[in-house]
Amino acid sequence: MARSKNWWWGLPLLALLWLAALWITTPEVEQDLQTRVGSATDSAPIVVAGRDVTLPNATSQNRNAADQTYGVRQVVGTLADQPVKPADSEIGTPPEVVPPAPVAPTPPVVDESQANPPSSVGIIDAKACEQQFDAALNQYKVLFDTAQDILSPASQTALDALVATAKQCPDEQFEVDGYTDNTGNAAFNLGLSKRRADAVVSYLAKHGVTREHLKAAGFGEADPVASNDTPEGQAQNRRIEIKVTDDNPVPAPTDAK
Repeated sequence: MARSKNWWWGLPLLALLWLAALWITTPEVEQDLQTRVGSATDSAPIVVAGRDVTLPNATSQNRNAADQTYGVRQVVGTLADQPVKPADSEIGTPPEVVPPAPVAPTPPVVDESQANPPSSVGIIDAKACEQQFDAALNQYKVLFDTAQDILSPASQTALDALVATAKQCPDEQFEVDGYTDNTGNAAFNLGLSKRRADAVVSYLAKHGVTREHLKAAGFGEADPVASNDTPEGQAQNRRIEIKVTDDNPVPAPTDAK
C-alpha cells in the first residue's frame, strides 16, 4: 500500500493535541511542584510557573532546598540573607568601652613590732608593771641548758615579753631573781641561780633596758612554789621572777675635783 504524500498535514493536528494535553496537565504539575517545594523550604512564599520556581526574598538555605527538589528546572528570586539592621538606638553608636577599674596599690606589709615598738606604749606604774612581768612569766618560760646559765633559744618569746614590759616602766627598778630546784648541791644551785639571773639582766640591757635600773639576785633552792618530789614540781621551781620598785638608781660615783 502506498504511503500518502499528504501525511505532513497531520503534524499541526498532533501539535494541537500536545498543547491541549499540556494545558490540561500543567496546573496539576505546578500544584504538585509547589507542594513539594513548599515542604522543602518551610512553607516560604513560592510562585511556580511550569517547572520554574520563584522565591522572593528567600534565604540561601531555602533557595538551595528548592533547587534540589525533583522536577524544578530553575529557581529565581532575590536572596534575603542580608546583615540584620540594628535597632534605631544602636545605629551609629559604637559599643561602650568600659575602662577597667583602677586597682588600688597594695599597702606594704608593716611589722607591727617595728611600727609600734614597746617603748611607744603608755607608761604604767610599778604595780601594774610587776603584774605584767608575772603574767608574761606565767605564760612563757625562761629556759636554760641543764646545769648551765646559757639561755635556751626557746626562751626568745619570754625574753622579748620582758623587754616590752620593762620599756613601759622606764623609771622603775627591776630585780631579776633566779631560783632552782633541790637537785644537786645547794651551794652550786645558789651560784647557778645568780648566774642565770645575770644572763636575763644582760639580755634586757642589750635590748634597750637601762642597765642602771637592773639588778640580779640568786636564791637557789629557797622559796619553792611547788613540791620538789615530782619532775613537774621541780620544773616550776626552776624559774625567773622580776620584782619592781620605784627606788631611784644609785648614781655612778664621780671623781672629786
